[in-house]
Amino acid sequence: MFKNIYLLVIIISFFSLSSWSQESFADRFQDANLSMEDKKYNQAVEILEQLLIEDPDNANLQYRLGVCYSHLPLKDELAIKYLEAASDNVVSNYNPIYHTEKSAPKELFYYLATVYLDFGKPKDAIENYELFLSQVGKKHILAKKARHGIESSNTAIEMMADPVDVEVENLGPKINSKYDEHSPVLTLDEQIIYFTSQRLRVDSSNADYLDENGDYFEDIYTSYKDENGAWTDPEILPFSRKKSHDATSFISASGNELYIYREEQNGTILESKLVDNSWLTPKRLGSNINSKEFENHVSISSDNQMLFFSSDRKGGLGGMDIYYCKRLPNGYWGLAQNIGAPINTEYDDQAPNIHPDGKTMYFSSKGHKNMGGYDILYSEIQEDGSWSKPENLGYPVNTTSHEQVFFVSPDGKRGYYQSHGVGGYGSGDIYLMSLKQAKETGLTLLKGKIVLPEGAPFPDKIRILVTDVETGKFIAEARPNPRNGSYVFIIPPGKNYKLTYELDGQEFYSETTFVPLGSEYKEIKKEVMLDPVKLAAEQDGAVIVENKTKEITPIWQLRFFDSAKKVTEGQTVQYLSAKTGNVLYQEKVDNAGFFKFHKVENDEYIFRVQNLIDADLCDGGEIVLVNGDSDLGQYKLLADNNCVFKKYTENSAYVYYPSIASPNYSGAKVNYLDDKGNSLFSSVVDSKGNFSHYDLPSFRNYIVKLDGSNHPCADAVITINGTKNDRIFLMPDKNRDCYFVPSQPKQFKYVGTDTLAPGVIARYLAENGTTLYDEKVTNNSFKYHLLSSSTPYRIKLLLNDQTLCKSGEMVYKSNDGSGMKLKADNDCIYQVYDITEPIKPKVEQVIAEVKEPKTDAEIKEKFESTLVQNSASVNQAAYKTNFGYNKNSINVNSADFKKFINELLAIHNNGGVIKLSVESGASKVPTSSFKNNEDLARLRAVKAKDLVTQVLKSKGVPDAKISFVNISYLVQGPDYAKDAYNVRLYEPFQYVKLWSVNNK
Repeated sequence: MFKNIYLLVIIISFFSLSSWSQESFADRFQDANLSMEDKKYNQAVEILEQLLIEDPDNANLQYRLGVCYSHLPLKDELAIKYLEAASDNVVSNYNPIYHTEKSAPKELFYYLATVYLDFGKPKDAIENYELFLSQVGKKHILAKKARHGIESSNTAIEMMADPVDVEVENLGPKINSKYDEHSPVLTLDEQIIYFTSQRLRVDSSNADYLDENGDYFEDIYTSYKDENGAWTDPEILPFSRKKSHDATSFISASGNELYIYREEQNGTILESKLVDNSWLTPKRLGSNINSKEFENHVSISSDNQMLFFSSDRKGGLGGMDIYYCKRLPNGYWGLAQNIGAPINTEYDDQAPNIHPDGKTMYFSSKGHKNMGGYDILYSEIQEDGSWSKPENLGYPVNTTSHEQVFFVSPDGKRGYYQSHGVGGYGSGDIYLMSLKQAKETGLTLLKGKIVLPEGAPFPDKIRILVTDVETGKFIAEARPNPRNGSYVFIIPPGKNYKLTYELDGQEFYSETTFVPLGSEYKEIKKEVMLDPVKLAAEQDGAVIVENKTKEITPIWQLRFFDSAKKVTEGQTVQYLSAKTGNVLYQEKVDNAGFFKFHKVENDEYIFRVQNLIDADLCDGGEIVLVNGDSDLGQYKLLADNNCVFKKYTENSAYVYYPSIASPNYSGAKVNYLDDKGNSLFSSVVDSKGNFSHYDLPSFRNYIVKLDGSNHPCADAVITINGTKNDRIFLMPDKNRDCYFVPSQPKQFKYVGTDTLAPGVIARYLAENGTTLYDEKVTNNSFKYHLLSSSTPYRIKLLLNDQTLCKSGEMVYKSNDGSGMKLKADNDCIYQVYDITEPIKPKVEQVIAEVKEPKTDAEIKEKFESTLVQNSASVNQAAYKTNFGYNKNSINVNSADFKKFINELLAIHNNGGVIKLSVESGASKVPTSSFKNNEDLARLRAVKAKDLVTQVLKSKGVPDAKISFVNISYLVQGPDYAKDAYNVRLYEPFQYVKLWSVNNK
């Protein structure tokens, strides 16, 4: 009985299973279709494999399996297997919807050709592309791609027959795994690599998190080269997430900024900063770079002025296009511009990588002369700003599969990239390519290493500064990697540089180095020993300074007007030359906004805030001098439109009452207020109505308020002096008592081939799209609002005819010629793409230019010369320095001055009398601090004489052994042409020089 019941159960189960299989075939077939549409090919494969077991001769299932496998890495052989099996049953009346279809479509030959090409069989690919084209019309959606496939196949045959002379090496099992690795980026010295991997983490913490294809999500790893040049075990970066994709994109020249791709909002580019050996949480780049569309790769020039990225946003030439942004003076990136032809094509072009030479760009493309899939090409920017025709790197760098994200070493001899070629460890591996015949790039890499005593921990706050010896211009800053103490710079050749090494803000070592001219690649290697205990020592050509207890010294503070707001620690402030704009120093601010004071002897300087965390600093902040002595004066600096903080010059202004004969100004004061009512400056009005006006830049919105007047403000007019045409009149604000505004408000003007209809609205937008102001357009103009001096403008024209946006641009121009230009994007939103500088007067060539050294020998001779022409004796000691405008103090800590003093001491120690001559000079630029230029020149000579005497006496030299035989001073050089900014013209005549004579 039990036997019969068991048999009955088996029979019922059989019929139930059979019924379920028949009824669910259609549903499962549709599930596979949906998975393919969603590009979930692994899911589709799992379903189709089961269906094919039930119907093994079904060509439709074989065709679909082949298509799915063609989209999966390292599955080309399976794709070919199924597509070839289905190729015998291709029909013209294929039905893609119904599960009853058992034949394959003509498109099979297109996919089979594509897989053949990817698998390295271009001849078979051509045969199937041509078979496909012979069976479909010219307007078929895949016909154009098939013709392009034939071109790529012919290119592959050509390039494979003539391979370039390279060595391609897999980076090995430490970097590569059985999973997918890609997107390598390296520091300039190639000692640290950052890359992307879909591997299982060491702690298996991502084991339960898989993407739609059943793979682990992408993470970012780093590895270091050990002493033997081998890669260490990779370490995951802490901000990598388990449930979404993070991928490497670019590492800055300094090695302190890492740019990544993150799977957010279709695809987003972010930046992480390395602070105290830790990578901070990545932050999104601005809206000029990240859009609502897909962005995935970024690269920045070594001078930090150009940014390139790839995007599929609207308005491009093809699918993915390469775009670029220029760095605006305020530090933000300008409006993105499509790089255009010949870089971009109608196909996908992406993954730009601008070489450190600043002129060669490598990128990946499916267009151009292509072997199949993505190929790596390069193009060079020409003198006129155009790009050369891209060149394919050839086989075997490129293959018929995908090659993407190409990082090239500074010397141009090596390239790191990913390939899906056969023979790797996983689905995609990272390779090193060595180009034997490559032309070296013409740049110089200064590579160094800080060496510590054995067992000593690496200090946190070491930095190395590079400055131009001749100009004093700040060139670069680096912080050594705490793993191995290494650092690296890119520096222009043909100059002499000073390297200053600091620990906790105190210099512990400095040296000068000469970089020869030449177009070839050069490396200069340095090794500096650091003894944390004994820092006092001397070496040839270097000065090592002993740490001392800090005295009370002046210090700068960056702060908000609103005392409740705090400056964020870690922002960088750069010292700039007020005359040339060159960077002299740069310092980090602490958590109270304080940063290091430098007294620049031969220049005036201003400040620029880098890495702005709170953009309101530019409009709502100031820099003040704390602990300043009377010689320095009291400084209060405000930011201009470029977020450059400066002390503004005073100009005369006055208040008058046209209807009052003898106004009483007793107690009157003029206050300068920003848009939020914060006080910028204040001036007291004298008995005649005069007061000091501060020439704030035309970009800065400010309001003038009259306080304490004995007469109605409505009857007053404020006039700011200048030339007749430039005089500014401030009239009472009708809406606010005792507030004054310019009589002619600032305006934006639409400049284009068309005219805007009256009443069109110009809408000011915040970064998030929120409306700030609406202004009506009249005569192609509308009211100017200062959104923020540190934030790029965003203005939207509300137009019915959107073509007007592309036919013109927005222009704001002030009286001095400074201003901005805005172009519209595809949404008719105007953004800044250019900043115009103030108009400078023409410089007349008054004197013949001094011949500048051109060759290595001339440069080195100038560097090593004492520049003292009055003497021929090789035993003489000599010193010379140039001054900035109105400056007269010698830097006693400079290496040249110390060397001069030591040479004088040697004369004394050998029994000689120190006899000196002094000569000083002043240019013909009118002085504002002295009675006349002759007095200034005389003061420079006297101060130099007194200083040298004081220093020598402090070293034990008696008065009787010091004699000045000649003191002279000169006012010379070209006549002043009202071009004080022309430093190179006047500074050579502002100097002091001393030399010893007849010392025995």
